[in-house]
Amino acid sequence: MINEDRIKAVKSLIGLEKPIDSCINALNTFSWDYDGDPVILNRTDVESVMKRFVDGNLSKTDLEA
Repeated sequence: MINEDRIKAVKSLIGLEKPIDSCINALNTFSWDYDGDPVILNRTDVESVMKRFVDGNLSKTDLEA
């Protein structure tokens, strides 16, 4: 369950689903060492975030953070 929560927090950061500070706080609750499968940033993740920016749902500041 902890690994699932960690992966959820990483995916939330990748997708800019929550404010950056909230994502960082969530990730800070986990130890640095991780033994599971990696979360891989892919083209679809980037396209989704950029589409939200173009549509006006994310600001320049959101992307720069």
